[in-house]
Amino acid sequence: MIKEGRQYPDSVTIEGQVYDFERILKDDFFSVNVLYQNQSGQRYVLKLSDFRFLLGWLLRPVAGWISRREYRIYQMVADLPGIPALGPRYGRRGYLHAFIEGKTLHEIEKDIREQFHVVVGHPDFGAHATCLAPDFFDQLMGLVQEIHHRRIFYADMNKRGNIICATDGNPYLIDFQICLHFPRRSGFWGSLQET
Repeated sequence: MIKEGRQYPDSVTIEGQVYDFERILKDDFFSVNVLYQNQSGQRYVLKLSDFRFLLGWLLRPVAGWISRREYRIYQMVADLPGIPALGPRYGRRGYLHAFIEGKTLHEIEKDIREQFHVVVGHPDFGAHATCLAPDFFDQLMGLVQEIHHRRIFYADMNKRGNIICATDGNPYLIDFQICLHFPRRSGFWGSLQET
């Protein structure tokens, strides 16, 4: 059931289990990400694509297309370590994925900046203890290379909020909304594409 004025439900059902609303993780002009939790503590994120600005409802068919496209790309990489488990579609403009406990790189950077008054790029930035595994960035680079190997261009690396450091220190990538997939072509065009 969706309450008046809200664009997301009080609860969702995934594989027969009810997940109740916990909190909004992100709410911007293009989507809302909502966290849900079941009785046993499992958590899922519902990502609803929407244009959340004046007269944005007129573009809901486009938001649905964007959501379906993102879900298809997510399916292509869902088996990779570092990608949260993919859940089901939700209506025309949404889908669910597992919640990864941890902090985004944006949150880690903000914590270090506030605590030690050091900014990214400063030589002392790396000297401060973080939750990052020692090979965090090597793992992240390997994950991005594997995504690229599948002919998907992950176009959102500049958003530190899309890179999560899980509680075990390992990287996870979320948000495939503006990724580009280049399907394999055969014949003359395929040979040009491979060069």
